[in-house]
Amino acid sequence: MLVGKPHQVTEISTGADGGIWSPDGKNIVFVSAVYPDCKDDACNKQRDEELKKSKVKAKIFSRLFYRHWSAFTEFKRSHLFVQSVEAPVSGAGNGTAAGTAATTARDLTPGDHDVPPFNLGGQDMYAISPDGQEVAYTSNIDEVEATSTNNEIFVVPISGGTAKKISTSPGADTTPLYSPDGKYLAWRSQARAGFEADKWRLFVQDRQSGKTRDLTEKFDRSVGSFAWSAGLGCNRCSAAEDHGESPIFVQLADCD
Repeated sequence: MLVGKPHQVTEISTGADGGIWSPDGKNIVFVSAVYPDCKDDACNKQRDEELKKSKVKAKIFSRLFYRHWSAFTEFKRSHLFVQSVEAPVSGAGNGTAAGTAATTARDLTPGDHDVPPFNLGGQDMYAISPDGQEVAYTSNIDEVEATSTNNEIFVVPISGGTAKKISTSPGADTTPLYSPDGKYLAWRSQARAGFEADKWRLFVQDRQSGKTRDLTEKFDRSVGSFAWSAGLGCNRCSAAEDHGESPIFVQLADCD
């Protein structure tokens, strides 16, 4: 049963989408499209207003990608933000204006890259560790994105800081997901660079040792969406296409 009244926790001019709760209930991580050279929301808001008021509606594209399917990529990049939900909000006697959040969302993935990159739906491309201290996400940092499928997995402290790349495949790595006990991080991976139809493998990394294993080396199907078991350990289930169907496969294993 839900208690209390809904209240607004974000106040960002570029909007918030794709929000996920941190397991400790302290933060929400969400996606917002921002100007990559802007350092704060005031800059984004000003740029939006200037663009709206400008009489010049022509656009110049000097790099790829400039269009995905029927949507143009213009001046903004998708970034991951984190918003604390613990601080008092309007109506709680803290003196903030009505309808505003008491804290400012922090950009976890600054720079001229999309997080997450363009995708056609499916499993989330970012996740929060069970202790709420780390975020894993997918991004493509290759110079020419139009000729690259080299999505990579990165991790960054939820408090902000320098991101670390943990995947090494020249193909696509995506959809990171932490194990319930926080010991492991799994993701789907392709081996071949530039080949979108390559087999999807399931990789698992021991977060303490950094050792990464291909758990589907002897499985001749591509792994689709996957999930960890509710208990501890390394058990997981995943969907994989097989003779025109998409059954669920369960793997009982030890990641060590």
